[in-house]
Parts: sequence; C-alpha cells; structure tokens
Amino acid sequence: IIIFTSFSNQKQSKYYFAFDEQVDLFPKENSLIVKYLDSNEKEKKEFFIKSISNKAKTKWRNSQTLEITTNSETEKANLFTKLKSKKEVITIQEFYTL
Repeated sequence: IIIFTSFSNQKQSKYYFAFDEQVDLFPKENSLIVKYLDSNEKEKKEFFIKSISNKAKTKWRNSQTLEITTNSETEKANLFTKLKSKKEVITIQEFYTL
C-alpha cells in the first residue's frame, strides 16, 4: 500500500507525441503566453502589464501573441488573474519548452 500511494502522489507531466515518440514539455519559469483578439494598441497592452508587474519582460511572438516573463510565481499568478478578465484576451496559458 505504501508503494501505491507514493506513485499516486507524483505530478503528471505534460507531453506531446512526435510521431511514435512521447516528448516531455516543461513549463518555462515565471512565463505566460497571451493571445489577444486584435493586434492594435500593443503599447497600451504592454503598459497594462507593466502597471501590474513593472519588471516584467515582454516579447511579441506575432501580431497577436505576447510572451510575458515575470520575476516570481506570485507576479505570474497575479498577471494571469488580471489578464484572464480582460475582454481582448482570447487565451492565456503557461509557456512550455522542450
């Protein structure tokens, strides 16, 4: 019984399949990826993020997708909550790497 409970407490990892191989994904520390409804007013969107987390780094991946890197998990969680309620945000997720 002890062995069973120790295995059941392990965190499940995220992965994708590349043909016949399972490839693990790892969350990028303190990073979020945000997709906006439109590509207008990028400066205004960045200003909103900086008003919540003034040391956050931003990088536009394309015209609608912004990567945000914060200094801590607390800042990341705070940004996630605030951005999730914005009408112009289509999706917001953790950023994963290989």
